[in-house]
Amino acid sequence: MLLQERERVLKTLEHLEEKTSQNFRGRGKDTFGIPSDLAELGRENFEKDLELNLTSSESLLFAEIDEALTKIDRKDYGKCEDCGCFIPIARLKALPFAKFCLTCQEKREKKRLY
Repeated sequence: MLLQERERVLKTLEHLEEKTSQNFRGRGKDTFGIPSDLAELGRENFEKDLELNLTSSESLLFAEIDEALTKIDRKDYGKCEDCGCFIPIARLKALPFAKFCLTCQEKREKKRLY
C-alpha cells in the first residue's frame, strides 16, 4: 500500500511541477508578461496558491510515506512513536503511514486545540 501511495504522490508532484512550469511561461499575458485584466490576475494568483498548497501537502505526504518505508526496513513499523504500543492493523490499513496509535493521536489533537 505504501509503495502504491508513494507512486501516486510522486506522479502528482511531477504533474504539479509540470503545470507550474507551464504557468511561468506566461500564457494569456500581454507582451510584458503581465495579465491583461484584474480578473485574470486574480484567477492566476488563486491557481498558483492552490498549486503551492497542493505541492506542499503532497511533499509532506511523500516524506511521511518514505519515513514509514524506512521504519519497515528498520523493523520498527507499526509502533506508536509516543507510547511504543503497536498501532492496530485497522488503523494502519486506513492510514499506512500512521505514527501514533489512536489514543496518542487524539491526545495530540486535543493539545493543539488548547
